[in-house]
Amino acid sequence: MRVMRRESLRWYVTLAVILAVLGFCATARAATYTLNVSARVSSWQATGIYIEGGDTLVFSATGSVRYIVGPDGSEKHCGPGGISGDSSDSCFLAPGKGRHALVGKIGSGPAFRVGSGKTITASTAGELYLGMNDTVYCGGSTDNSGSWNVSLRISGPQSSASPQAPSSTHDSPSTTRYYSPDPFEGLFTTWQGLLFVAFVIAATIYLIAIYG
Repeated sequence: MRVMRRESLRWYVTLAVILAVLGFCATARAATYTLNVSARVSSWQATGIYIEGGDTLVFSATGSVRYIVGPDGSEKHCGPGGISGDSSDSCFLAPGKGRHALVGKIGSGPAFRVGSGKTITASTAGELYLGMNDTVYCGGSTDNSGSWNVSLRISGPQSSASPQAPSSTHDSPSTTRYYSPDPFEGLFTTWQGLLFVAFVIAATIYLIAIYG
């Protein structure tokens, strides 16, 4: 009888652990986006992607855009990291965040520099906006051309929610969304998840020690 009870307990514990881990994976699943951010748009560009506070955002950007045409017709280009120089003027889209660099913001929150790559944890909720940090409020983007390709990976409890419609007050970059086929991606993205898994493991060891 004791052997049968021990075997039954092991099966129940194993099933409970599997269901608990799969359940947590479903809530922490990551989503990946590809976006195209224009250098010519003279405002923040709405992505239609809604971010929740606590989400982790991993950016990676590539490409080259033209940011000026000289009097002699010569052109200058830069990547998403921008160029050296002062960007504190109020004419810039995001003053102080890098001259001609790729920048972003969440909702009405503060702007941040993205550059060629950045990882942040969202402190507030809202729609994600991206743009080129040019003197857009003083006509500085009129001679710009080209766009950057941005890859964005979001992980967090709400990262699998559907994108919202872009704000009608901002231009929108082209956006494509892909879901990760791996159900375990994003498992250990939050401290709550780590505590949850640690609890399940500890409870399993405790039960096996008593009844095993």
